[in-house]
Amino acid sequence: MQVIEGNGRKNVTNLIKNKGEEFVRHGDVLLVRVHNTEEIKDKAGKLVATGTNIVQKGELTGHAHRLSSRGSAQTEIFANIENPDERFVAVMGEEGAMLTHEEHKQVNLDEGLYKVVIEREFDPTTELTQRVYD
Repeated sequence: MQVIEGNGRKNVTNLIKNKGEEFVRHGDVLLVRVHNTEEIKDKAGKLVATGTNIVQKGELTGHAHRLSSRGSAQTEIFANIENPDERFVAVMGEEGAMLTHEEHKQVNLDEGLYKVVIEREFDPTTELTQRVYD
């Protein structure tokens, strides 16, 4: 199990590395590639397009992780109507897409479907997890 120590708290996001999954890290946002679409088949009627290019907006700074398509590729962000925090990013087209943010380097995304995971941290003193606020 790999964890990163910092300020007395453990960053639990990196545990996904141990599952052998592909992911893209962009600040407090993690995009995990969905290889098996059967995993989300039961959500098909519950996912709606958000109509925005913002994957995650910073609660403290107001900065945003923005998705942009390259060339003729298309992108879409979907949210679960029963749980709006559960979101997916779809990149359609070989040219892919890019994820930008005011405080992070641009990240390129290949064509595919990604689950959006927001970083959480564990406080061993209180034994509670909480979202990391950007």
